[in-house]
Amino acid sequence: MKDLHGTKLITIDMDDTLLHTDKTISEYTVEVLQKACDRGILIVPCSGRAYSGLPAGLKQIQGIRYSINLNGGIITDVLDGRILYENSLSGEDARTIYESLAIFRSPRTVFTDGPALMAQEDREHIREFAFPDMVPYYLSSRTFVEDVFTALHTGAFKPVKITAMIHSNGSDLPIILRELDRYPSFSTTHSPDCFEVTPMGVTKGNGLLTLCKIAGIDREDTVAFGDSTNDASALHAAGFAVAVENAVPELKEIADAVTSTNDHDGVAKFIDRMILQG
Repeated sequence: MKDLHGTKLITIDMDDTLLHTDKTISEYTVEVLQKACDRGILIVPCSGRAYSGLPAGLKQIQGIRYSINLNGGIITDVLDGRILYENSLSGEDARTIYESLAIFRSPRTVFTDGPALMAQEDREHIREFAFPDMVPYYLSSRTFVEDVFTALHTGAFKPVKITAMIHSNGSDLPIILRELDRYPSFSTTHSPDCFEVTPMGVTKGNGLLTLCKIAGIDREDTVAFGDSTNDASALHAAGFAVAVENAVPELKEIADAVTSTNDHDGVAKFIDRMILQG
């Protein structure tokens, strides 16, 4: 296995990778990530979530400098909240995509460089579609408005990503995957609970490579952790790729190593043993 003691940057997916199934972070994981930060390693959340939706447990860790969000659509300087990079949709494209996703009758969200906007009428269906443990996250991380595009019309926010929730029983996934073919001019991906449409070129992998340029770090000195298909680009881009044991088979196939599950602190165990120790 590659010697990882010179690692300078680590990107970590949140849901089902760093976070336990109940969306918590263990004290052990916080301790390990803090040690990594104290050694000067950049610990970078790399999530489909908006920056505002990152888990509170991460705020305990002193020294986290950057965050890659919306699957690579936005990179934020955590110290002062500045957006260092963004790739947004045009208003016309955002409306077209949003309206076409109405055929699934599932809650839709327009993620912007500010709030994550969801229509009030869609709020009523969150519990119908979401995994139970995700309901509090959806309710707390969305800004509910009467009409999404009226809220966007002021031009105060730029749309970056649009999502439609996948029913928790997975019954609509085959239809949704066929729907992705309708968007050849955009980047599309899916996770267990939703599928996502972003501007072409927006991936976690491109987010990682862009941050490497910003921070002056060689990609070979990076490690990426993930569990789902939307993490594949980050694992391809990183100098070393790690999948958690609960990852989808496709991700394990491209990973350089597989660590324990998210519920057994797989990320922290790997960082502790393979990067910090030695």
